[in-house]
Amino acid sequence: MTGVQTCALPIYCQAIGFYPRKGKITIYLMDGTVRYAESLAQLGKHSTSRVCLYINRLSDVQLPVLEQIVRESYQYVKSQDGHMHRVLS
Repeated sequence: MTGVQTCALPIYCQAIGFYPRKGKITIYLMDGTVRYAESLAQLGKHSTSRVCLYINRLSDVQLPVLEQIVRESYQYVKSQDGHMHRVLS
C-alpha cells in the first residue's frame, strides 16, 4: 500500500460555496473574483480575496448585482466540465 488513492471517476469541483458566519457572509466563487471586477465595482460594500467575496450584511449590497455575479460564476464553472480555469490577475 503506497498511501496514494486513485479513482477512475472524474473529480468535479464545487460550483459555488456559501459560508454564513458571525460578522460576515462568505461566498466562494470557484472561478475567482477578478473575472467580476466590473460587477463588483457596482455591488456595494464588500471585500474580496482571490476566490472569496465577503459581505457584512445583505443590506450592504445591491442584490441584483450579487445574483448576477453568482449566476455567471455558476454557469462558467458548470460549463468547464471539471476543467475550470481561474483568472488570476
